Amino acid sequence: MKDSPPNTRKALVATLVLLLLVGIYRSVPLILADYHDYISLSYQQKWAKQGAIASVDEWKQGFHHAARAVAIDDTSPAVMERLGRMYEWYGYAKGNTPLVAQTNNSHALHLYLKAAALRPTRPNVWADIVLLKAKQHQFDSQANNAVQHAYSLGQHDREVQRKLFQALVMEWDNWSTSSQQIGRELFSLMQKTTGKRFSINLVKQHQREAEFAL
Repeated sequence: MKDSPPNTRKALVATLVLLLLVGIYRSVPLILADYHDYISLSYQQKWAKQGAIASVDEWKQGFHHAARAVAIDDTSPAVMERLGRMYEWYGYAKGNTPLVAQTNNSHALHLYLKAAALRPTRPNVWADIVLLKAKQHQFDSQANNAVQHAYSLGQHDREVQRKLFQALVMEWDNWSTSSQQIGRELFSLMQKTTGKRFSINLVKQHQREAEFAL
């Protein structure tokens, strides 16, 4: 078998180098997006432990990273959801006016819906939509459909269970009959998990014992 002509070998090497460079070029933005997303997540984890954002300046830093991640990669539902949660954190910050809260929560809902559109099989984002819609007293078909999606996709996910059950119980009378039925099914499921005490306390807090036979 004869060796390949020198020109052919050079062309092959050049092609491989070009493909390698293209791969690196395409991966660098995603690495940057992951970096910014990681930083924004670290801020949110810190606030979750504290129960609130530490300061407006710190929120601006976290928001900057979340926004940069989305600007670099707007195809990732997780990144989109993280930016939405940034808006939601600020919406409930102490001292904000109702208008500021409503504006930020509207931004958050818009991003959660975009994340759900990017990956409709992601139960956590549907649960986020349900909880935020409940906090804003929006009990339309979009909200009740989100209840169905969250439950069908993540009924055994403990975080989804807690968010969904909280949203349903705290505004029980405003949900559709089908959403209320999901609430009862969730309650039964949570009696077999570590969410048992959470679910019972929540029912008692909102005086819904009759609805759940307590």
